[in-house]
Amino acid sequence: TICDAIVNKYPIKLTYKPYHSEEQVIYVHPYHLKQFNNRWFLIGKPEDYNGFHNYAIDRILSVEHLSKKYIETDVDFEDYFYDVVGVSVPDTPIERVELMVKKRRYPYIKTKPLHCSQKHIKEKDTEDFVCIEIKVKLNRELITLLISFGSDIVVVNPIKLRENILNTVKEMYDSYNAI
Repeated sequence: TICDAIVNKYPIKLTYKPYHSEEQVIYVHPYHLKQFNNRWFLIGKPEDYNGFHNYAIDRILSVEHLSKKYIETDVDFEDYFYDVVGVSVPDTPIERVELMVKKRRYPYIKTKPLHCSQKHIKEKDTEDFVCIEIKVKLNRELITLLISFGSDIVVVNPIKLRENILNTVKEMYDSYNAI
């Protein structure tokens, strides 16, 4: 039904259950399906919102065809998602993210880049670390990805991302000590 609505350009009524709140009824103009982290997402424009929103397909409880005028978009979704990791596209500038990767982990990251913009900055390599950069918008999926590498990746810049991850690590440390 969702694919049909995208292809045939008609709005849909979703019954949606976010993980953090009660189920909702949402009227959406569907535009795109995107897969990230083994989950599919519908990208669309809710009727009561100016921008796009993403909806995890596995949280959609029901879909109904709406007999309303469809609001079209000329957005190229390949371009729309180009500067992010994941499906959350913040309205923020693209930033240069400098990372130090432990040499033992670098072959993995070299063959499975964090982002298509990934570049090796050889002149900043050290005895134990390889320096890489990516150019992306900062979002929660990027932070989750970086944290998933544990001590094998250290954020150098931007400072606000470094501090965000450092605070998360401190909270993790406190949680582990609390139990």
